[in-house]
Amino acid sequence: MPSLPESFMTHSMVDVHSEKKEKDRDVSCHNWPMDMQYRRAETDTPHGTVLLAHGYAEHSGRFQPLHDALVAAGYDIAFYDHYGHGTAPGPRACVDVGRLITAHLNARRIVLTHSRTENLFLFGHSMGGLISAASCLLDPHHLRGVVLTSPAFRPLPPVPVKVARALLHLARIAPQLSAHPAHTPGSPSALSRNPHVQENFDEDPLTHKGPVPILTGATMIIQGSRVLEHAERAQTPTLIFHGSADTLASLAGSRTFVRNATAAHPDADIHLRIIDGAYHEVLNEPEGPGLIRDIVMWLDAH
Repeated sequence: MPSLPESFMTHSMVDVHSEKKEKDRDVSCHNWPMDMQYRRAETDTPHGTVLLAHGYAEHSGRFQPLHDALVAAGYDIAFYDHYGHGTAPGPRACVDVGRLITAHLNARRIVLTHSRTENLFLFGHSMGGLISAASCLLDPHHLRGVVLTSPAFRPLPPVPVKVARALLHLARIAPQLSAHPAHTPGSPSALSRNPHVQENFDEDPLTHKGPVPILTGATMIIQGSRVLEHAERAQTPTLIFHGSADTLASLAGSRTFVRNATAAHPDADIHLRIIDGAYHEVLNEPEGPGLIRDIVMWLDAH
């Protein structure tokens, strides 16, 4: 693996220690052991392996329809909960996104050691989309393709990068200080036009309903800016889905990523598909089942 430029980190390079343990509890991030989970397709010759990265304030279990579709289509999948999310330890949703990117790079190494094929694909949603894109830019080796939904290259509401850097100093002292207010039950949802999606999120004990910690928000903004600054490095086949009515991650960020990547490499297989009227969780919109089918077809073609 190539050395990781510090320009992608919010601080000096994070030391990530690994040791082989039962059930692959062997990737440390924020001093925690990652618990990688696997599901295998019922075939001796899978088409490939997909490593999935969930978004902010949620967990890997919220992508069950996609999991089921991938396994049914003949793909092995691997997934885990980010530090501070779902079943993982740590203060709820309080993360340094730069360290999560480092953890993802190590997760790829672990998955490849267990993969039944050499075809590794990445899927990432929202914060997980930012993490997957950064991971790919830092080390594109052994990747067949990347699928992103609503990647958080520019989180909303917008905060200038210079402000985020200033807030980061405060966050280092008091990382759980929060800025952006939490979603108020009963208020319009930013997740999906389907009201049941928000209801299920609110009732899920593994999701985070509180305000956004400054550490998380600041590092997400900074890392997103750095991914866009280095998008010209992208050459791995990439498909991005983004809703035109997304109020949590700016559609302009996805447009900028694709524009910068294809400007540097006009023949690159990097494309953006805009879902008209869709909110942030495009796979949980009415178009979701069709988009999942399109993801499988795209993977099959790559």
